[in-house]
Amino acid sequence: MAKKKKWTPEQKMEIVLEVLKGERMIGEIASQYGVHPTQIHRWRNELLQNADKIFAPSQEEKAAAQAKKEQEELTENL
Repeated sequence: MAKKKKWTPEQKMEIVLEVLKGERMIGEIASQYGVHPTQIHRWRNELLQNADKIFAPSQEEKAAAQAKKEQEELTENL
């Protein structure tokens, strides 16, 4: 039995971006990289479902915004 290949996040992204370009069929891309087309569909769906998180503010940005808001409220009350 063949050993299961481990794909890095970078490799998955490269493959999915190639699919999203739409220049070639998923079957062709799957054959080139040696991965099953169903797996590529899963990776693509996972990326699309989580794409909004890429642009969401980080915890640090949220904390900074909260601190700024609190500081503004304090200076208004003076």
